[in-house]
Amino acid sequence: MEDLSNLRPAGFPRLSHNSCSNGYIYQVEGEVTGVDEESACCWLVCDTCGTADITCQQGASPLFFCLLCNVSVKSPQTKTHLEVFVEVKSLPRASVKVALLQSTIDRILPVSYQDSHQGYDIEAVLGKQLDAMTCYIIERSQQHGIVPP
Repeated sequence: MEDLSNLRPAGFPRLSHNSCSNGYIYQVEGEVTGVDEESACCWLVCDTCGTADITCQQGASPLFFCLLCNVSVKSPQTKTHLEVFVEVKSLPRASVKVALLQSTIDRILPVSYQDSHQGYDIEAVLGKQLDAMTCYIIERSQQHGIVPP
C-alpha cells in the first residue's frame, strides 16, 4: 500500500481566457474595481458564540443580549456580506464578481469599520489588491460584455 501522507491537495486552476464562465472555482488575483452595493449588508453577532440571534435593548446606551447564550453581549462583532468586482491580474480587461470571505473583508477594510454601526466607505475598498485566492466566480465579463462559456 502506498504512503498517502506525502500527497498534497490539488490546487484550483487560475482563471484564464479558456476557463469556463460563471459557477466554477478558480484562483483569482487582482484589484477591486467595484462593489455590488445592492447585495452588501452588515449585521451584528454575539462575541461569544457567533450567532446573529441577538436583540438590542434600548436604554442609556444600547445593550445587546444573546438569545442563544442567554447573556449580555459586551462587544458584538460586525459581519459583512460583500461582493466585489475584481480586475483579474492575469487577464487584461477582464473582471469577475466574487463574494469575499469575512477574513478577506476584515483584511481590506479599515479597523475602524469593525466598531462602526455606520457600515463602510466604498472608497476604502476600491483599488485594494487581492492576493491569489480561491473563489467561486459569480459573474465574469470582459469589456462590459459577458464572456461566453
